[in-house]
Amino acid sequence: EQGANGGGGGGEAEVTRRVGLIDSLGLGPSLASAELTARGAPQGTWHALRLLLGSVEEVSGDLARLRGAVSLETEARCWAALRSYCKAARAAMGGARKADLAEARSTACPPRRALALQLRAEKKRLLSELEAALVAVESRSRKAGKPLSTVAMP
Repeated sequence: EQGANGGGGGGEAEVTRRVGLIDSLGLGPSLASAELTARGAPQGTWHALRLLLGSVEEVSGDLARLRGAVSLETEARCWAALRSYCKAARAAMGGARKADLAEARSTACPPRRALALQLRAEKKRLLSELEAALVAVESRSRKAGKPLSTVAMP
């Protein structure tokens, strides 16, 4: 069975099967603790996302194929998932990046808090840049009619 968005489907049993595939391939940590950069995500994270979000046919075939882009539809779901994560992570940090930097530069701000605010602002910048890169690659890929890049780290 295929879901309404073209990927996944099959309900709880299918989700359980896919998570089992991710675990059997040793890709669990690639989802749980992926180190994102403004340039992308580790290759293992993309592989795990494709296993989770690929069509039933893609996930029933040669799983090694999912190390790379297999379809524009699956890549678009992966890009959307990572963009959603970036938005949620930024929202969870609260406040605007510029406000963090302004407070960190204030003479009234204690040094440890200033460092924490600078770190939080840098994380927000990284997430914003990654989100923009994902939007750009999706736009270029849709124009080309095929996935052009995975915004992956080397």
